Amino acid sequence: MNSKQLKKLVKQALHDYMVGRMAFTSVDICNYLRSENPGEDIRMRYVSEAVRKNALNISAQGVHMYEVSYIKIDDGKGSLTSLTYLYHHIDFDVENYMSRDQVTLKTL
Repeated sequence: MNSKQLKKLVKQALHDYMVGRMAFTSVDICNYLRSENPGEDIRMRYVSEAVRKNALNISAQGVHMYEVSYIKIDDGKGSLTSLTYLYHHIDFDVENYMSRDQVTLKTL
């Protein structure tokens, strides 16, 4: 998958999540794209970059009223030692975000 195609998929996923007022991280978006596009080589680092560059712009353009907060996440070994960005509607209580296990699905 080329970078233009991936960027388009990420933007559509961001829009869909925001319309649904869902809280998400880059890992959530990457896992969603991998599950919806089996067999495609969707790299986390490119998804993460596209999310950071586009999420708040898409929110502002669509008047979705999203903001970003740091949250502690599970490193995959059961210890909360890492931080990541959580994109969420301004009315969302960050403590209610339950997907703290931020492990990406395998690609290909």
